[in-house]
Amino acid sequence: MEKEFYFDVDGVILDFEGAFVDFIRDTYRPELPQDFRLKYWELSKEFPDIDMGEGWEKFVGSERFTKLSLLVSKNTFNKLTNGYPTYLVTNIPQDLIAKRKQNLSRHLLNYSELYCAGHWDFGIKEYPSKSGIINQLHEKGKHIIFLDDHPTNCKEVAANVPGAHVFLMTRLHNQDEADDPCWTRVSGWDELIVCVDEII
Repeated sequence: MEKEFYFDVDGVILDFEGAFVDFIRDTYRPELPQDFRLKYWELSKEFPDIDMGEGWEKFVGSERFTKLSLLVSKNTFNKLTNGYPTYLVTNIPQDLIAKRKQNLSRHLLNYSELYCAGHWDFGIKEYPSKSGIINQLHEKGKHIIFLDDHPTNCKEVAANVPGAHVFLMTRLHNQDEADDPCWTRVSGWDELIVCVDEII
């Protein structure tokens, strides 16, 4: 049976966390160690004494936001997705989608389209869910492969997209999350590929 891929972007394909930590170090916290890693998905929990509304606007307006590095090699990604519909579904505001496309274009990845959706709505009315995007795009008869690093998105897709193969990418912020039968946890792209190869 044919497959369709639906991948999160930040924290799964692109190293949002590394770029954001570098930004915080340069702008607010020069004392941050070079190996510092985010423990929380919500940035305001990680840096409660920083005005994260202001910090976010500064970060997305900076050059760093459009130069996030890859967490998967271009060759690995393109080999996996070659010949299959591949949709990227990222949890950012719609007004940042052009910048994210600019970033992705630097890496020459094979994908069909980029969409904004997810559990964090940024106060935007009718911000779409990831399952809503998937159900809109899904071609009947194809296996749905969904990969995200946030447990809430994984649960939401599993609950609303019948038959989806849902994978949670392990990150520091989710490593203590109790595993759920609705997803398969993978440590990285190599492990994901092994799992995908087993789907017939």
